[in-house]
Amino acid sequence: ISGGNLELKKARVSVAEAIQTALETCRPFFEQRRQVVSTKVDASLYAFADPTRLAQIVSNLLHNACKFTPEEGRVEVSLSYEQGRAVIRVTDSGVGIGPEQLGRVFEMFTRIEASATTQSGGLGIGLALSRKLATLHDGDISVASEGPGKGSVFTFSLPAEVGSVPPEAEPAAPTPRSK
Repeated sequence: ISGGNLELKKARVSVAEAIQTALETCRPFFEQRRQVVSTKVDASLYAFADPTRLAQIVSNLLHNACKFTPEEGRVEVSLSYEQGRAVIRVTDSGVGIGPEQLGRVFEMFTRIEASATTQSGGLGIGLALSRKLATLHDGDISVASEGPGKGSVFTFSLPAEVGSVPPEAEPAAPTPRSK
């Protein structure tokens, strides 16, 4: 990505399907920690995106939420349409992030201090990678937390449109017959 050698394979994709793929990927981690995952997803949103990378971004956010949320904690995933953008929010009941660390969350190799009740393993590249992938999709990722012990909200947005059926699946218009 840093060298500009990553080629995205963009197509009109369902954002909800990308979220579902990410949830399926992360489900074993949530089950192992007995965490409750809830979703509130607008299934009518489509984006011009690389479906694999879109799911990867959401998976990274979900893995992060799982790692920093204690056992039996809660994680909520929502998808809404706001000002021409698909907005994905991953909200957790985890350890939260202190104000002094919020600005560093997306820096490469940064690891946020965590309590003994969380799985804090990792190299500190997932969120930095996610932000770079989001940028390649004309998107953005931000984080908010009211502080230690108060959970976190990661928000990923990218340009989107509302639609019920992808153009490829729409029936072709009848062609006029010549006489």
